[in-house]
Amino acid sequence: MKILENIPYSGTAGDRGVGDLFLPENLSPQTPLALSIHGGGWVALDKSRMAGIAEFLCTELGFAVFSINYRLAGDTPWPACGDDCLAGARFLLEGDIPEIRMIRREKILVIGGSAGGHLALMTGLRLPPEKVSGIISISGINSMKEDFELVPERYTALYGHVPTERELRAVDPVAYLTPASPPVLCTHDTQDNVVTCRCTAAFAAAAKANGSSCSCYFYCKDETGFSHRIFIPGSIKLYRDIEENIAAWLQKGNCPAKS
Repeated sequence: MKILENIPYSGTAGDRGVGDLFLPENLSPQTPLALSIHGGGWVALDKSRMAGIAEFLCTELGFAVFSINYRLAGDTPWPACGDDCLAGARFLLEGDIPEIRMIRREKILVIGGSAGGHLALMTGLRLPPEKVSGIISISGINSMKEDFELVPERYTALYGHVPTERELRAVDPVAYLTPASPPVLCTHDTQDNVVTCRCTAAFAAAAKANGSSCSCYFYCKDETGFSHRIFIPGSIKLYRDIEENIAAWLQKGNCPAKS
């Protein structure tokens, strides 16, 4: 694996408009592509949070992964972070990146965790469907209503003011589902006390009602404290069963992992 750090993808995003490119060995025109988006409640963290996930996709599943920073809402309110993620996706699909020119950049996988799961959905569901092979939200804010009921202050931070109902609807992934939406995988711990797993259940129900594809993996880890329960304690590496479910889902879909 090779990592190219801090590749600029957006002048608009300033010093936050950069990403790290994880490249597997033996690139080919068929190498799959992924955009990786970190969490942090839209106001914290950076691309290093997703390094373990990017490495897993790259070394075990053969993806070229672009893991990005974006403008944080504490500095620049919505829609800045959403716009940046869309810009990162378009750069991966169309930008001049010499190291991946040989790859047929026809479509990408979009993956994120927590608030990054929300941004992965908001990115993948707003791109042309034919450009997205799939979306993976790990413990994500997948449905606004359930999260807002429990943590309304999160949305004041996102917008920089108390949002209106119309503004809340504008950041709800459920509002962007159509029968043509790309397939989605949501993983969530049933005891997650950062983002309630009811967000995932509600999104899956909305996808089913809409005629779009959503698979879910629910689990329960024996952890205490304030936690998503997605990383092996003391690391940024996913629990192995989460990785296995991601790999199995990819192998069934339009963006197969390497055999």
